[in-house]
Amino acid sequence: MDIDFAKFREHLAPAEHIFLAFASKYGFERSAAEGRFPRIQLWKDLQEIVTWFDLTMELDQRGNRYTSFFPELPYSLAAGAFYDEHFDNGFMRHMWHLNLWKGQFNHMPDLREVLEAGYTQVATITKAKLLSGDKKQFVARQQKGS
Repeated sequence: MDIDFAKFREHLAPAEHIFLAFASKYGFERSAAEGRFPRIQLWKDLQEIVTWFDLTMELDQRGNRYTSFFPELPYSLAAGAFYDEHFDNGFMRHMWHLNLWKGQFNHMPDLREVLEAGYTQVATITKAKLLSGDKKQFVARQQKGS
């Protein structure tokens, strides 16, 4: 099945304008790694920690991606932060995230309000808060030649 990904993403155009205005206001950048499926992802590197916002199309009940637009497409909007503690054999990612909204595309709330409310919480996250949290994941470095 051939999917016209540019056409599939067209329904996000109004949301993209809101996200880009938000990004400009608070110094976020749009991620270049959003992929082909509908998604808007913003990142802000604060030297020690990275903060983010992510509007993502959810998967269907079987765990597959949707391949065409319909008004009831499920989406979620989350925000978070992480700090990577580096070691010789990999790094420990200390994470924090907040689910801001989940629902159908045609019932999406005012994104300006949701992003602003999320930012009031994301802006309080510090390296110390991330290190004291219980959400972490170790990522091993790949051995050369493997």
